[in-house]
Amino acid sequence: MGYEQAGSAPLARAFRLLDEIVAAGTPLSVAELAERTEIPKPTVHRLVGNMIAEGLLRNDSFSRGLVPGARVIGMMVKAQAASWPGGPVRALMQSLVDDVQESCNFGVFDRDAVLYVERVECEWPIRIQLGAGSRVPLHASAIGKLLWAHLPEADRRHLLATLPRPALTANTVTDASTLEAQFDDIRRRGHALNDAENVDGLIGLAVPVRLGNDPDRVVGGLSVHAPTARMDLDGARALLPRFEDAARRLSELLTPEVRT
Repeated sequence: MGYEQAGSAPLARAFRLLDEIVAAGTPLSVAELAERTEIPKPTVHRLVGNMIAEGLLRNDSFSRGLVPGARVIGMMVKAQAASWPGGPVRALMQSLVDDVQESCNFGVFDRDAVLYVERVECEWPIRIQLGAGSRVPLHASAIGKLLWAHLPEADRRHLLATLPRPALTANTVTDASTLEAQFDDIRRRGHALNDAENVDGLIGLAVPVRLGNDPDRVVGGLSVHAPTARMDLDGARALLPRFEDAARRLSELLTPEVRT
């Protein structure tokens, strides 16, 4: 059964466009999409505009071609997460928690927040219990600031102009210019920190999880958080090599699934 027979023509055509862009593995122009799908170019142009507005597609910063948007990447990762309990990703994160003795999270960008698609708790009696499926604020979490920092510039600035940033603790950064400076620092250093900005007495560190070896395709963040009674920011930074290694292995697990 073809796409056109399976449902409404606009929806079917949108899926055809997504299929082509995901399968291509490289940015495509509207003209290339029209040629590959045999959909009239004006129709492709209109659909692409709607899909960009919904976060399903975005313009690549360098080529200006079309690539999957953050919403599509998040949907693909969340769909794959359904098979993770007891699987290799869960095992990788459990091994990391056993090593560092603190809770670890894997989160993706979910429009105005971070969605934890996997989380493994430590064994300490004092800990913050947040299960997979929990959402945490972008501006006050290590993963949130990490993912925000790696958005295309236009998307990053749009969020700065529109996203509410309440002060959750005395350390929460709410000023746009200060956040922009932090984003520059995050991209340069390759990790993000949370200095008790979401919950008093809780710090965190996050590193990017990329799709394959592409430095521009950050699909999620891998993080640790711990109470300041057990770990300070210097202690979190000391864990960087272990988290960077785990992020590389997590990328290897995710990449074949996302490219299917």
